[in-house]
Amino acid sequence: MADQDDAAQAGSQSTQGDDQGGAQTHPFAGLLTGAQVHDAIMAPIEPDLTTQNVVHLDQKYQGESTEQRRSRVARYKDAMSKFDSAFGTWAQNVGKTVSGYKEEAMARAVAQSGQEDAGAMANLEQAFGSDT
Repeated sequence: MADQDDAAQAGSQSTQGDDQGGAQTHPFAGLLTGAQVHDAIMAPIEPDLTTQNVVHLDQKYQGESTEQRRSRVARYKDAMSKFDSAFGTWAQNVGKTVSGYKEEAMARAVAQSGQEDAGAMANLEQAFGSDT
């Protein structure tokens, strides 16, 4: 998973050559990576399970008892359930927001196109009307 996220992040920062030989920014440059989204949601729920901290858990809990480990694992399971719920809410909200922007952009484009079409038609009508 981390390898996929690293590849996605690298892709979001890469450039591609365009037809004229210049560099072009990747279309997803500047977007959050999966790790960033995960950490932003997980940090307030269970800091141990962020991408930065999870790699150090063996060290952090080196001397814990079996009972302490069971308790921690139960805490992590609860944290994952809370994360799933919070991530679902976040994804739904992002989807609604993006859809709203998309609809607004399309409505504006259609309205502007209609104004331009009306102006072009008026010019054509005037041109044809003045010749007769």
